Amino acid sequence: MNNPFETEVLTQIGEWFINLSHYELKEARKTKSQVDQYMCLGTVSKKVRCYYDLVNFKHQILNEEISFRPDLQRSIEMKQDVLELTDKTLTYLYYFMQAIVASNTEDYFEALQSLRKAENYMKHVNAYERAEFFFRKAFVYYRLDQNISALHNVDRSYELIKVSGCHDKLKANLNILKSGIYSEAGDHASANAYAEQGILHANHEPLTKAMAIRSKANNEFRFKNFEKAAELYEWSLRTGDQRMRTVGVKTSFNLAYALLKLGKYEKGKQLLDEVEKSLIDQPEGLLEYVSRSLIARELYVSDKPSHQAIEKALKLLQRKNLRFELKEVTKELSDYYIHHKDYVTAHHYLSWSFETNVNEINIGGKV
Repeated sequence: MNNPFETEVLTQIGEWFINLSHYELKEARKTKSQVDQYMCLGTVSKKVRCYYDLVNFKHQILNEEISFRPDLQRSIEMKQDVLELTDKTLTYLYYFMQAIVASNTEDYFEALQSLRKAENYMKHVNAYERAEFFFRKAFVYYRLDQNISALHNVDRSYELIKVSGCHDKLKANLNILKSGIYSEAGDHASANAYAEQGILHANHEPLTKAMAIRSKANNEFRFKNFEKAAELYEWSLRTGDQRMRTVGVKTSFNLAYALLKLGKYEKGKQLLDEVEKSLIDQPEGLLEYVSRSLIARELYVSDKPSHQAIEKALKLLQRKNLRFELKEVTKELSDYYIHHKDYVTAHHYLSWSFETNVNEINIGGKV
C-alpha cells in the first residue's frame, strides 16, 4: 500500500485489533477514538473500510455496546467486498463475524460452516484471537449437542489464555460453558463449581457475571431445585443491567417457569406475560424461548393444554436443530403427563425424545 495516509490508518486499526485480542478494552476504546478521527479526515479504500467494519464489530461485541442482533444486511453487503480482496486476516475476520451472526440467530450449522472457513486462515491471527475462536467453536458445538467436541475446544481456548491477566471475561465464559456441559451430563457438583469459577472471573464484568449466575441457576433448575433456581435467577436479573437485553428475556422466562413450577401461578403468569411481549418485539435469535414459553403457558396457565400448540412449539425447536433442548422439553412433557396419569400422551412425547436420540448425527468432525 503506497498511500502513507492509508498505511497509517491500517496500522492504527491493527493496533486496535490487537488491543481487542488481548482484551485490553480500555486501550481499545482509546485506539478506536484515534482510528475514528483518521476515518473522518479522508476517503479510504475498500480494504481499509472492510477492516474497520469488521474490527468495529468485534469491538462492539466485546464491549457489549450492541445487542445480540447484529446488522444482517451490512453483513451481506460486505461479503462481495471481502471476496474481492486477498488479505488473509481480513478473510479470517469476515468468516468469524459470519459465525457470530449465525450463532446469534440460532443457525448453528451455518455458524459451524463459517468457523471451519475461518479456521483455514487462523494462522494469520495471534494466539489470543485463536483462544476467542476456540471458545466460539465450543459454544456452537455445545448448542448442536456435541459436548465432547465442545469440551475439547474449551480446553484449547483455556490453554492459550491461562497465564493471561487480561482475559478474565473469556475465562468466565469458558467456565459458564463447562458448567452447562457438566450439568447436562448429570454432574450437579461440577456444574456448580464451574459456575462459581465463572462468577469469580467475572467479578468486574457485570453482564458476564449475571450470565454465570444464570448458569448456576440453570443447573439447579435441571436438578429440580426450583426454589434455589428462582433465587439465583432473581440475583442474575439484578446484576449487569440485563433486563433490556436478549439474555434478560431468557432469564426472565427461566424465573417465570421456576415460579410456575413452585405453584406461584399469579407471579409466574405475570412475568410470563411480560416475556411473551418481549418475544413479540424481538424474536430474532430467541425462537427457543418462543417455543419454551408456548409450552409453559399450555402446561401451567391454560385450563387445558392444547396438543396442537405444543406440537407447534416442538417444531420450532426441530426447525432450529436444537437437539438437546428438544430432548429436554419432550422429556419434561412426558413427565408432566405421567404425573397426571395420561400415559398415552406421556408415551407420545417420550417417543419424540427417543426419535431425537436415534436420529442424532455426530457433526463434530475435526475437533
